[in-house]
Amino acid sequence: MVEVQGAQAAYRLLDVLSELGIQAGGANLTSLSQALDLPLSTTRRLLRVLCDRGFAVQDEVTKLYELGPQARLLGTLRIDRRSLGELALPADRAGCGYYRVIHPARAMVANGVADVRLGNRYLSPAELERLAPDAVVFQRQMLASQVEAQRRMCGFSRVFKVAELDDYLPNAPLKSIHRGQLPKDVRKTMAAALRQMDRLVVSTEPLAEALRDLHPDIRVARNRLPAEWWGHLRGGRRAGARPRVGWAGGAGHRGDLEMIADVVQALADEVDWVFMGLCPDRLRPYVHEFHPGVAIEDYPARLAALDLDLAIAPLEDNQFNRCKSNLRLLELGACGYPVVCSDVEAFRDGLPVTRVKPRFRDWVEAIRMHLADLDATARAGEALREAVHRDWMLDPASARAWLACWMPD
Repeated sequence: MVEVQGAQAAYRLLDVLSELGIQAGGANLTSLSQALDLPLSTTRRLLRVLCDRGFAVQDEVTKLYELGPQARLLGTLRIDRRSLGELALPADRAGCGYYRVIHPARAMVANGVADVRLGNRYLSPAELERLAPDAVVFQRQMLASQVEAQRRMCGFSRVFKVAELDDYLPNAPLKSIHRGQLPKDVRKTMAAALRQMDRLVVSTEPLAEALRDLHPDIRVARNRLPAEWWGHLRGGRRAGARPRVGWAGGAGHRGDLEMIADVVQALADEVDWVFMGLCPDRLRPYVHEFHPGVAIEDYPARLAALDLDLAIAPLEDNQFNRCKSNLRLLELGACGYPVVCSDVEAFRDGLPVTRVKPRFRDWVEAIRMHLADLDATARAGEALREAVHRDWMLDPASARAWLACWMPD
């Protein structure tokens, strides 16, 4: 029998068990290792312990691991059978897949409101029939090949089918790297995908309105922050000789940064600019620190470690961004950073931030206003953090509300 010692090993065993519980159709050693950020050797050893005790089993043919009889017995004692059986297929495990599917699913399971399993592939009709979920959630799976795969998977089933979406795909920003990754007829394939769905769940009211002609039943589930990632964070203050002013984001935000390029240059002698994730070549001479992007699991802690006195969140005013959520403000606020942001629809959410019009003078004046009184600016950051913790965390009530969006009425 395999021996595993220590509290850390116990935590890891529970992590593996939890991941098996939300993986539909079984999971292989590599996918479990990557999902949990564990070495292959450690994952293999933990799986052997679970198999020894009957909490996991390995299929002799496929070599996939699934929950064993002991785990399933405990599950029947824990879960309310009236809320059993959601299968969710996230679009990715690098960004929105976590916020729109993985974290909500884990919150539902942790709070005992539903047994949600995460799938990493389309199931065969026989596998779907055996699993017998009450609902299947497809996140951002609207390309022609995906539409056909969904039809094959669900064509003979009466399962309730839900599409999840958090971006306005038909009109990605011109300077976004993602624009070229979408087919020109994406709205046509979206319409075909949604004809197969019983409901569409989106992240904002503007996105729901923009897609109103594509589906008769659209529900809104606002993005929220999982406490296990964001609840304990607080960035440092006054960590440098000059105020640290920063921005964080990915490759899709090049156009947003170009809006404030002149602002970065103009204030380079007054602040230490700190960028994370993306820094266009034009801005490199004026940026004091640049931190490359990190895995999504590491992002919250790395964002808090930037120790910003002030954060900025520029956003171009276009239809794509008007349909976006306030997630960037929530992340910065969870770190206790005060924020100057664009005065656009996505950020008009009642949070205590400084909103500015897309004018050079307005941006410079707003940043200098905060720098003139760093004590007041720090208090603004604490007020934003308090608002995020009070109203925007993924708690049991919001998990139940999200589940209601995924389930038939």
